[in-house]
Amino acid sequence: MSESAQDQEIQELKKKLKEVEEQREQEKNQREREKRRANFAEDENHRLLAEVERLRAQLAQRNQESAIAQIQTRSSPSPQPHRSHSPPSIPTVPLNLSITSLTPIIPNQDVVRWTENKLIHTADNNDLSTVLFNPIISSGIVRFEGFYDSDAKTQHVGIADTSVVYSPGCWPDTDENDKKSVLYDSSGDISHIQNNIQYGNMYIRGNGKFEPNKRIACEVNMTSTPKRLHFFVNGEQQPISVVNIPSQIRFLVFLQAKNLTFTVTRFESLPISSVKQVRGQKAFEYGKKWLSDDYDKSLSSSESENDEQYYINFVEGVTVQTDGIYSTHESIQLELDQLITKDELLPLALLDTMEIVLKMLPFNLVQINQVFQFLIIVKSKVVMVVN
Repeated sequence: MSESAQDQEIQELKKKLKEVEEQREQEKNQREREKRRANFAEDENHRLLAEVERLRAQLAQRNQESAIAQIQTRSSPSPQPHRSHSPPSIPTVPLNLSITSLTPIIPNQDVVRWTENKLIHTADNNDLSTVLFNPIISSGIVRFEGFYDSDAKTQHVGIADTSVVYSPGCWPDTDENDKKSVLYDSSGDISHIQNNIQYGNMYIRGNGKFEPNKRIACEVNMTSTPKRLHFFVNGEQQPISVVNIPSQIRFLVFLQAKNLTFTVTRFESLPISSVKQVRGQKAFEYGKKWLSDDYDKSLSSSESENDEQYYINFVEGVTVQTDGIYSTHESIQLELDQLITKDELLPLALLDTMEIVLKMLPFNLVQINQVFQFLIIVKSKVVMVVN
C-alpha cells in the first residue's frame, strides 16, 4: 500500500473515531439533561406539595376566622357598622413563617452547606454535623418537614432547647445536650437523655422508620398545656410523642454521610393542630430519663411483688373516653363515678369481667396507683349498694 493511501486510511479512522466520540458525548449529555429534568421534576413536585399544604393551612385559618366573625355578628346586640369585628382572643401564632425564613446554624461550612432549601454534606468526608435552625419557636403551632435523599447509617431530626450550641463534629447528644434535645432517628426510635447516642437500648421504639425521600415532620404545639411535640412520616402521625417540651426550641437535623442531602419541604405555622388520636399512642415527658419499653420494664420489675395493683378492672359495658389525645386516670374516675351515681344495682362480679394490663395504656406508676385506689372505693360502693 502506498504511503498516500495509508495516510488517507489513517485520516478516515481518525474521522470515524471522532464521530464515535462525539456521538458518545452527545448521548452522555442527553442522559445528564434527562437526569437534571428528572431531578427538577422531583424538586418541583415537593415544592408544589409544600405549597398545597401551605395554602390548605391558610384556607383553614380563613375559614376559622370567618366562622368566628359570623358568630360575633349574630350574637352582638348592637352592631357597630363603622367598627370592624376581630375574632375573640386566641393564642397569637406567627403567620409569616416559610422556608425562606429559615436560617441554619451550621457548625462547619466546609462540611455542610445550605442552598435554597437543602442541607448538603460534602463529598470529601463523613464528618458529623448537627444543624440547628433559626428562628426560635416560642409560640403557635409550627411544623417543620423535610426528607433525606439517600440512606445513611445515622439520620436524625428533632428539637433542641435554645441553650444548645453544637461544635463541629458533634453528635446531637454531645456534651450533655442529650438532656436538652429530642431526636427521632431513621430506625423509628426517639431518644432523650441518652448519655451516648450509641446506646440503642435506651431508645423508645414505636414510631415508623423513615427511608430516602420519605417526608419527616416535627410539629410543636406551643399553645397547649403542656407544650407538645409530635412526629409525622409522609403525613401520617406517629404514636410516640413528647410533652412538656421547653418554652423555646429550635428544630435540628443531623447529617453524617458523603453527599447526603436533607431537603426542607415545609416550615410554617398552623391555625390548628394536625394531631389526632392514633392507635398505640404514648407520650413521654421531656426532662425525664426514658428507658427502652419504659412501661413494660417498670411493670415487669414489680409485677411479682403485687400483681394486683398493676391491673385495672373495668365495669362491663363501660367505655373509657379519652380527654383530648391522652388517657388519664381522671377520665377513668369520671366514667366510673358517673356509673356509681346512677344508683344502679350492679353485682360486684361485673367489676371483674374484663382485665386490661395497665402497660397497654399510657400511664405512669403514680397514676396506676391512683386509679387502683379509686377502684377499691368503687368496689366498696357497689358492695354497699348490692347488700
